[in-house]
Amino acid sequence: MNVYLEKCVLGYIVALANEKGGKLVLGMADQYPHGVVGSDFAEGNTGNLEDEIYTRIGIRVKTEELHENDMRVLVIHVPSRPIGRLLKNGTAYSPNTDFIALQNAATDKTENKTTQKTTQKTASALSPKQQEILNYLSQNPFASRKELSENISGISEDGVKYNLKGLQQKGVIKHIGPDKGGHWEVISGNKK
Repeated sequence: MNVYLEKCVLGYIVALANEKGGKLVLGMADQYPHGVVGSDFAEGNTGNLEDEIYTRIGIRVKTEELHENDMRVLVIHVPSRPIGRLLKNGTAYSPNTDFIALQNAATDKTENKTTQKTTQKTASALSPKQQEILNYLSQNPFASRKELSENISGISEDGVKYNLKGLQQKGVIKHIGPDKGGHWEVISGNKK
């Protein structure tokens, strides 16, 4: 697999999202007439790829696989960024991230590893409400936003949504499975 491609997929997605969205096409030749050359990027694991992109940059992409002459083309449909929120490469990945991990995460071959130092920094950067949400989720991983807002005083469902997104961006929690019926996983070392 092309290492340049692996390193740039998130960067291209961020760029497209900042420019009102678009399509990222993998498996087509760069030069005219743009023939199909095939791609095995995230082959058979596009759903996990979509989840990993959402976890890293907070936007929901849709993937589409096309086949021609036994060659695969992957089309990633990128929506526009949320109004008032500029996406940056720094929010898509950090300089220490191994970009091959994007594909590995999509195939569930690797687990996110956090050092104790990073965990301590993240835990100290949590707001009191985020800490309450984290404590509740460690005991009730299948809790919905509604359930969280009903069991944590002084926070609405929208407030829960905002804080969950913040916890995901900090790498403290991860959502596993579909939006309805999935569950929350508190990353090891963050349970208090």
